[in-house]
Amino acid sequence: MTEETEKTEKIWILGGKSLSADNNIPWKEDIPNLSNSDKLIIDLNTIPSIAVPQYEIRDYIRYMLMAGKTIYVILTPKAFDEMQFMYSTFPVCPNVIKVKPADFKKINLLSGKNIPIEIIEYCDYVDNCPFFINCIDFSYLSNCLKPETKWTRETYYFSSEIASIEQECLFEILNASCQSIGLAAKYSILDRNGKVLETTGRIIFLPPPTKINSEAAIEVIVNSLIGLELKEEEPDWSSKIHMPRVAEMNKLVSKENEVIQEAIKRIQKLELERVGIEKHKKLLWTFDKSLEMAVKDAFIVLGFGEIREGRSKELEDLVIDFKATTEFVHGVMEVKGREKRTSMADMNQCDKWVKQYRLNENKKVKGIFLPSQFRRTEHQDSTKRLRFEKNEIDFARDFNICVLPTNELFKAVVYILEGNKLSRNEIEKKILEAAPLCKLFD
Repeated sequence: MTEETEKTEKIWILGGKSLSADNNIPWKEDIPNLSNSDKLIIDLNTIPSIAVPQYEIRDYIRYMLMAGKTIYVILTPKAFDEMQFMYSTFPVCPNVIKVKPADFKKINLLSGKNIPIEIIEYCDYVDNCPFFINCIDFSYLSNCLKPETKWTRETYYFSSEIASIEQECLFEILNASCQSIGLAAKYSILDRNGKVLETTGRIIFLPPPTKINSEAAIEVIVNSLIGLELKEEEPDWSSKIHMPRVAEMNKLVSKENEVIQEAIKRIQKLELERVGIEKHKKLLWTFDKSLEMAVKDAFIVLGFGEIREGRSKELEDLVIDFKATTEFVHGVMEVKGREKRTSMADMNQCDKWVKQYRLNENKKVKGIFLPSQFRRTEHQDSTKRLRFEKNEIDFARDFNICVLPTNELFKAVVYILEGNKLSRNEIEKKILEAAPLCKLFD
């Protein structure tokens, strides 16, 4: 009778070797495409004095992360002297700080999943470590993926929607001072609404082993991984064997799963509510279409459910309908976010839309200019956000334009979310009577 095993993943080693690995790759100038592996173990304790293709390796590791694969990096006792090498070799890099050797203490789980068994077994061979990891720098990965950097290395179906990269630490290996001497991280790629477009694989930085050499430590990892990957089919007749209490336990598990699912639904609802509240902060710092959407969301909170985008993309940004007056039909909005000050030209654009409605549609409308000045540098209460040149104020007054800074709109949203009352009629009156600067409540 022969035992059949199925190996489901390719394990490659760079800079080390294992008899059980699928490929052992020495450090050299010409290396194969590492991203053909599913799990890659890199031993930095064997870095040679000869030149190695660091940038090429960095690209391969990035490809692996984007494909959802796992990379293990065994650091050296002198990792703090090799920072430059690591920055050139990894798309995400640990910032390492030298300390007197501190004893290994424990593995601290930071995510909702179990600590991998191969990490637990590896740490049995770590006594102490002469450094700790202050943080993981993932700016290179971020710059490769975000469209605005203009030097994207590769393109994915979601590339045009990428707004930010968020790091999630899965677990950390701690010394006696509760400092990280090892760390596992993965990355969520988010759009401008905070929605997760893609989640990367994991990169795991491990402290150097002290009880065995790094070659033996690699065997520990590989053997543990292979043990998890061995599969043997259960024979058909085994499923027909009755075991006591199994049916009862299945019912209990089913009930507990129902409780879990209800809890998950409640958590998801709370998360949506939290995200819905947090997004209003964009009124203070974003620009362009994102700021327009933040203004739209804010006016919905204020009771203007009919708010909509303008006649077409190149014209006014947003439109509301006045209900408390018959003098004006609509409020037409021009929204501008600027790193420094807004300009007379921005304000004049708002007046342009007012004139077009009067001439082309025979409608009297009120111009509403919503500026976000000094959006990246000034606090919401900064006077710079409310300071305009005299000629701008005179222009707005002469042409009956309401100037409503987005930080004032933000304050009104917060005021309502705190449970206070602010009627639509009051808001319309403030906008209509603005002279020209508008504050929605005192």
